[in-house]
Amino acid sequence: MRMVIIIELFGSRGGRRGNMRRKWTGMLVWIMMIMLVAACSSDQEAQKQNDTTMGSGGTSGQAKEAAKKDDAFPRKVESAGGSVTIEKRPQKVALASWQLVEMIMPYDLPSVGVTLPFAAANSVLESEQLKPYVSKFKEFKIVGEGTKVNLEALLSFGPDLIIAGSKTNEAIKQQLEQIAQTVWLDEEAINTRTEWPKVVKLIGSVLGQEKNGEQLIAKMEDIQKAGKQKLAPKQGESVLFVQVREKAVYVMQPNTLLQYYNGLGLT
Repeated sequence: MRMVIIIELFGSRGGRRGNMRRKWTGMLVWIMMIMLVAACSSDQEAQKQNDTTMGSGGTSGQAKEAAKKDDAFPRKVESAGGSVTIEKRPQKVALASWQLVEMIMPYDLPSVGVTLPFAAANSVLESEQLKPYVSKFKEFKIVGEGTKVNLEALLSFGPDLIIAGSKTNEAIKQQLEQIAQTVWLDEEAINTRTEWPKVVKLIGSVLGQEKNGEQLIAKMEDIQKAGKQKLAPKQGESVLFVQVREKAVYVMQPNTLLQYYNGLGLT
């Protein structure tokens, strides 16, 4: 027996490269999982915070020390080709790599600029699934479309920090570094599709929000474990992810959604 999971990209149309389409669909599913994490854990997190507040002075002191460590600037962070020192906490961050859009969504940040894999008119940013994330930022600007950075729009946005992909944005390395300090995700060492925890940790380090990143990864792993247990009775059945467009249906290859096939024990 085969289970079919349908993913609809609102307003998207054909004419894009297949690998980009598959990556963006994986991103959408990943964000939906994050939303599930937030919805399921908000009460639990509030209780934890309350317990910490009401707890012993020692526990409270340890939490404060950990928070201070997270907040510490200047700080050195990993970057392709060598570490980078960030002098102040970033307030306006631009993503030059279109593959990083969903990775920034869970973090607390006043202003974000993003590069999209599709044209803005065909994106899912206004969808029911993503709008809550987009609207939480005081400023959310599109600085690139169709995987390409619009350097004029990026310069106008005026970021104090850019996060870029060492391969994705290699051709505009000099221009990006002239606009703002740039942290380079080493795409030769990290697969952004399958090694998302490493990307989440890097962004958390850049923003001084390591705790947020660690908590997000832990919650995602908990959800995967719980989901795997719920799906245990379905072992032996195959699962197929499909992407529904306006005039076409695309079958998603398992190797583009490993975090779900491997994480949930799907076949």
